[in-house]
Amino acid sequence: MYKPLFNRLGRSGLRRAWPLLALWACTSLASAASVDISLQFRPSSDGSGFKNTTPPSGFCQEYGGCGEQIASVAVPVEYERRVLSGLPPIARRWSLRTPPQAKVTLLSANGSSIAADFDITHVAQVLGGQGVDRPENPASHSSTGGNCAYVSAYGSSGNRVGFIWRIADPVSPGLCYPASSGAQTPREIDVTARSMSVGYRLKLPKPHGVRSGLYYGSVTYSVGEAGDFSLGSQVSQLSDSSVTFNFTVDVQHQLSVDFPAGYENVDLQPPARYGGWHQYLTGLKPPPSRIEKFLPFRMSASGPFSIQLRCDEPVGSACGVRNVSNQRIAKISLFLTLPASITYRGTPVKDALMQHDWVFEVEPNYPVVDEPGLLEIASETMDFQRIMLKNPGHPFRGSFTLVFDAQI
Repeated sequence: MYKPLFNRLGRSGLRRAWPLLALWACTSLASAASVDISLQFRPSSDGSGFKNTTPPSGFCQEYGGCGEQIASVAVPVEYERRVLSGLPPIARRWSLRTPPQAKVTLLSANGSSIAADFDITHVAQVLGGQGVDRPENPASHSSTGGNCAYVSAYGSSGNRVGFIWRIADPVSPGLCYPASSGAQTPREIDVTARSMSVGYRLKLPKPHGVRSGLYYGSVTYSVGEAGDFSLGSQVSQLSDSSVTFNFTVDVQHQLSVDFPAGYENVDLQPPARYGGWHQYLTGLKPPPSRIEKFLPFRMSASGPFSIQLRCDEPVGSACGVRNVSNQRIAKISLFLTLPASITYRGTPVKDALMQHDWVFEVEPNYPVVDEPGLLEIASETMDFQRIMLKNPGHPFRGSFTLVFDAQI
């Protein structure tokens, strides 16, 4: 009787991140502002999605009270505008129009991409100016017209007054302007705009469908009287004619695969229903049609990953085992079953035949936490009966490695 032995059934968890490469190019402009926004995903027990890691700035930091639903960032754009105080016709009133929703493609160093939507949800400014009285300051209002809703005043000091507006339709915003004023007599005033900031939302797909990596992207808006950030007429001293929002999204998935103790050495046996080797050795039964071993395992995965079979002694697309005496080689087959939510091209992975050096890319429909899988190792009828049974007395040995890799 012989014992076919197999060694080095391997697995790998999450690998280290690839070197970082900047994948976008921005044309250098003489007067261009930039804003950096960053998010990350790390698996957690509560199934949380992307976390905003942008350093806090803008009205949420200065004024507070935003909670977790609103994120703000300072926009380094300053300017002056000549308007009429009070509530003159809209064309001569302080006003703003923010850019519409932008479609952004973020790219990683390994060629993966994320399609995202970027919305500006709020806008805030602090207004003042030489000779501008506090009551006639356009920011001294408590209601708005057009496409915005008044949220709050902030940043008040002397004749400087700030306001926060919420954009009613961030996808396709309209003009916003004050609808109340404390001015008694309309007159021309030169207003300076400082401390501009916006509330924003970067809408990303569910993280379990995004590959691990660092993703970069950007969107650039024009700023001016009729720009994407539309400031109205009679604007002067504009600090920047455009503003670029740069995005960094860091995705690091969890991947763990746990086989039972002793999985490194696999001893193939006749199927349990056959009844053991003594049935054949004592002549009670003809030889079994195959020998096999089932290895259950547990796995967790929060995103896409790949599986690769590496045979130390490949025989075509299969792995080979060698008779240590006469060097005859027989093929073995490996069949993989993964948790039901993990799919290959939309189909659950059940009894999938693994092939040498083939990279098998899969992804979960939702995060998998400690769910069961199964690896079946077998030598089937032809090679088992034609080669193994005809070369008894010495074991057949071979080894292979399964690589589970989140960095695909």
